[in-house]
This record gives sequence, C-alpha cells and structure tokens, in this order.
Amino acid sequence: MLRWDALGETRVTFGVAMADGADPRPGGAFENACAALGACTLALVVHDFHRAGVLGTATLLRARGRPILLTAGHLFDAGARLGNMLVPLAAGHGFVCLAGARVRRCADADIAIISLDGVAGAASVLEGRRPAGVPQVSGHRRRHRHRAREGGSVLVSGYPAALSRFERGWLGARRFTMVTCPVDASPAALARGDRLFDYGRIACRADGVPIRTPELQGMSGAGIWSLEGAAGPGAARLRLLAVQSSFMHGRFVRGHDVRAIDAFLRQG
Repeated sequence: MLRWDALGETRVTFGVAMADGADPRPGGAFENACAALGACTLALVVHDFHRAGVLGTATLLRARGRPILLTAGHLFDAGARLGNMLVPLAAGHGFVCLAGARVRRCADADIAIISLDGVAGAASVLEGRRPAGVPQVSGHRRRHRHRAREGGSVLVSGYPAALSRFERGWLGARRFTMVTCPVDASPAALARGDRLFDYGRIACRADGVPIRTPELQGMSGAGIWSLEGAAGPGAARLRLLAVQSSFMHGRFVRGHDVRAIDAFLRQG
C-alpha cells in the first residue's frame, strides 16, 4: 500500500519587496499567506503499483459549492490516467484515487479543471483543507475594489519532484513556496495569456541563507498568486493570477492567465 509523507515546506525569495508592506516575520502577512496556500495546494501523484512520483500540482477550488482541482492541461498529454492518479489526504498518510473524476481542458491555455463529483472519497480530500473560492480568481476581480499593485509580490507554491522521494512504499514530498515578481514578456506572449515571473538559480531561504533553487518538474499546475495587502496586522489577500505551465531555470516561470477559463469556473 502506498503511503504519503508530508516533508514540510521550503520558502524562498528572490529579493523582491513584499507588496503593500507585507511582513515576512512570524505572524505577518507572508506567513499567513503561506498557510492559506498550504490549505488549498495539493500534489498530484501517479503510481503503477511498483513506484510512485509527483506528476504535478493542483489548486483546490470551490465553484458553485462543488470542489474542483485546477492544474496544467499538459499533465494529461503523456497518457496519464485518472485511475492511476492520486491526491494525498491532509490528515494522515493516505490518498484518494481520482478514478471517476471528469477533466475539462481549456482550448486556449495550458489549464485543466478536474471535477471531483464522481470521485469516491471526494469528501476526504476536503478534510483539513480550505478551498479557494471563485471570487479569489483573477477573472473575477471586477467584483472587488482592491487590486494588486502592479509589480507587487507574487507567490508560487507546489511540489517539485526534485524535493520528493519514494522508498519502501512511502512517497515523501516537500512543498516549495517562492516569492517572486513579474518579468517583461513579449506582446505576442501577453496576447496568448502568458505571464512570466522571475526564477533565478539562487534564492534566499526564509532564514536569509542563500540556496540553489530546484528544477520545477512537478510544479506544473501550481497556482501563481498575487499577495495584496489589507488592513490589520498580519492581514493579506491572495488573488490567483495564473497556472504554472513551464519554466526556464535561471530565467523565469511561465503561467497561463486564469481568465482563460473564467466561464468554466463560473459553471463549476
């Protein structure tokens, strides 16, 4: 039987200033934002009854009262089957198999939605987690007066395969959260809905120690969020901007704008 081992979290920054005065110290907006991401960010795991590994990352959303997973569409290009795809439980060491789920892919972006309606044990996926709501998605910003400051801090959180290990029926994985900022993209890329964010080879860990950043296979599908300040100590708002699609180590992380699937999210 395959078992899950959550190995904690590594947080890094590329030296960008925290948006709207957010404070990375304990109890500050950055720590609270990381906790919120941990409650809605899941590893997507594949297994073949002999080995298991991290295939990608997904964000747990609630649309029209129903849970869905938002991830990268290209994860399904290599013949990945939902019967061999698992998501770990937040509590304990078990998994829920995604057999019975329904996948919808966006025609214009590398984004997919996994509906959990037909999944046995879908309620267990929600236990100990807090799904993000559809109003937290970029395409619904018009409902909110507050907007992310241009060039402000961006958080990306997921499960790189490089920070995972499989041994004797146990799959362990460590969540990787980075604070980064937008970088310029060509007009053609912007027209396609591409969003680019800084991803250097060296970053500063939360304790200030510089470290080498990992390869990001396994982060595909991770949410890319703006961190917006709010009134009150330690307060912040997170707004989902894009879904991570690819990266070039030492240069950038690429995401596809979530507004490409605005209609899907409104339908649930």
